[in-house]
Amino acid sequence: FQNVGAYGAEVADTIRTVRAFDRRLGTEVRLTADQCGFGYRSSIFKDTPDRWLILAVTFRLTQRTESVPIRYAELAKSLGIAPGDTTKPIQVRREVLNVRRRKGMLLDIDDHDCWSAGSFFTNPIVEAKVAAQLPEEAPRWPASDDMVKLSAAWLIENAGFSRGFSLEPGSTAALSSKLTLAITNRGTATA
Repeated sequence: FQNVGAYGAEVADTIRTVRAFDRRLGTEVRLTADQCGFGYRSSIFKDTPDRWLILAVTFRLTQRTESVPIRYAELAKSLGIAPGDTTKPIQVRREVLNVRRRKGMLLDIDDHDCWSAGSFFTNPIVEAKVAAQLPEEAPRWPASDDMVKLSAAWLIENAGFSRGFSLEPGSTAALSSKLTLAITNRGTATA
């Protein structure tokens, strides 16, 4: 729906076709990845959610002896390689799982700090002049044209919501102590 991504890859990288029901036309359509308008956390499905009902997705997966180039700096560092380098796919898988575990994004039934709906924040993309107003230590990455992607985690933490933040001490709903971007259920929290 929104072209989810992590660790330098997006689901759109592997989508071949999407079969959807077009509510506006009342017909079933098969769209290529290009026709889906995938971008950073976006697609035609997200842009017009009342129009589409996604029925099936066909992925194009490639068996490789080497991974695709690793674009995510933290993952490359964990693998002991430079960004843009490749390594064995099994090593990438193991390290992605390790990174996710450190961030509390793998379910551990005994660790309530991992009980979350995952990270649903989007890193904002702003004009370069807006990004230039932030402190020098604010993480940022070039996006397209004169745009810059900012770290949602850094912005949240610097707005006063640190890891582990809750409205009341001992609350069963809190930000993860491992990752600011995850709201956790520490046992009995409800919506």
